[in-house]
Amino acid sequence: GKAIGDVLKAEGIAPDVVGEGIVWNHRRSGDDDWYFVAPAKDGKGFEGEVAFRGVKGKVCEIWHPESGLIDGGRRATALPGRIHLSLAPAQSCFVVFRGAAAIPVAPPVSRPASHVSLRAWRVSFPDGWDVPTNTTVQTLVPWRELFRESPSARAFSGTAMYTTEFDLEDVRGRVVLDLGRVESIARVELNGKTFQDLWAPPYSLDVTHAARKGRNALKIEVTDTWYNRLVYEGWLPEAKRRTWTFRRPSERLPLHDSGLLGPVQIKH
Repeated sequence: GKAIGDVLKAEGIAPDVVGEGIVWNHRRSGDDDWYFVAPAKDGKGFEGEVAFRGVKGKVCEIWHPESGLIDGGRRATALPGRIHLSLAPAQSCFVVFRGAAAIPVAPPVSRPASHVSLRAWRVSFPDGWDVPTNTTVQTLVPWRELFRESPSARAFSGTAMYTTEFDLEDVRGRVVLDLGRVESIARVELNGKTFQDLWAPPYSLDVTHAARKGRNALKIEVTDTWYNRLVYEGWLPEAKRRTWTFRRPSERLPLHDSGLLGPVQIKH
């Protein structure tokens, strides 16, 4: 007749994980403890300390599933049984406590931060959607603001290509490309080398192996959802619609922001 939490407390069994604002799952493999951790609420990240029971003295690693990288402390600070986690909305990680020797991780090189902000973008859109196929912008804005005079162009849904060039005085140490805000998916190509797709914050990549001293060529493909086009076509007769869905959003809803919104920076 008692709640399970009360029974565990009476037996002196502490919670496996303590941290407000996260969801988690735990499994054990040999002497290693694996925790999957993610923010509890959609659209909100998590910043704070998380306590893990029974892992005191074990070596901590942070595994990032979107990149396959193992972080030895760059994103989270390991303490006995307690770590500090910083997760963006829709981001997750594996927290691994090693009972034996951990995979060696080279410490990050500490250098003064240098930021290069990128401007003057050439933006290319596909033919056939009432959108200018090529345009140049000095400031990154949503597509619905870029084409204010054309209702059809404002509601463009699909893929646009952003291209620009920038100079680096040197490429010593780590070079990170930070796209800022993206709606909704980005594919990056730097100097002919393509990286994994980015579909959730943080929209950033380690581009050290592709960056070079001097002039660099950057291409970013950005794809949004079909939401804006579906809203716009709600005002059109069915014969003139170019999309179909069994449930269309109301035409009275506002358009969402789409495209590369930035600010885009090179950090090294």
